[in-house]
Amino acid sequence: MPAHWYVKLPDGTRVAASYDPRQIGDERLSSVQYLRFEVGGVAPVTVGCDFPGYTHETPLTDAQRAALEQDLAS
Repeated sequence: MPAHWYVKLPDGTRVAASYDPRQIGDERLSSVQYLRFEVGGVAPVTVGCDFPGYTHETPLTDAQRAALEQDLAS
């Protein structure tokens, strides 16, 4: 499922999510999944999902992007 989540960078590049494989096992699944997006220090403009039957993109607000830029700079 993480393969269906992505962020889109200002240049249009889509960056797929990765996750910690220790959170999933044959007999268990963590109730919270922490996804990571390797954005190279660039704040994304959109978060999206392309799961079959459910595709959606949500643009990030200027305030959200500013907060991400601050987090990525540190």
